[in-house]
Amino acid sequence: MPTISKRTKQARNLIIKPSYSLEEGVKILKQTATTKFVESAEAHFNLNLDTKYSDQQLRTTISLPRGTGKDIKISILTSDTSNTVRLCKMVQQ
Repeated sequence: MPTISKRTKQARNLIIKPSYSLEEGVKILKQTATTKFVESAEAHFNLNLDTKYSDQQLRTTISLPRGTGKDIKISILTSDTSNTVRLCKMVQQ
């Protein structure tokens, strides 16, 4: 069986309950973060939805704060320059 480091033991001692509120969870997450790189976290939420009913189905999209990191490239081939300018303004918004 692998040995557990002192840092991991200390982090495990901070976690007492199986579930926390959002504020408590973030606070404990910050306390247990001891690595030298940017860590990621995974969250699971129980929304108590019954997906058999159409009014309780959850479908949504989110916008990432920094996007996907890729530049959007669009090429427009047209003979009318006024439409090209209008399309470029729509894309920039």
